[in-house]
Amino acid sequence: MEDIVRYRALEAFCRQRAQMEGEGSAFWLEEADILAQLIIMESRLKILATSHEEEKRRPNLGA
Repeated sequence: MEDIVRYRALEAFCRQRAQMEGEGSAFWLEEADILAQLIIMESRLKILATSHEEEKRRPNLGA
């Protein structure tokens, strides 16, 4: 969760910086988009890890 919070803060920083940059804003917007994708991936990994842990805890009734 710490990573997601950090990525969100960095994304917000990049978007603010893009507003101040003018011509250099494309770079900062690209960085913000990359961070937004990292947030999505990190969230999905967290969901997958949680569901995997839940599956491991279930008793195997088929065996």
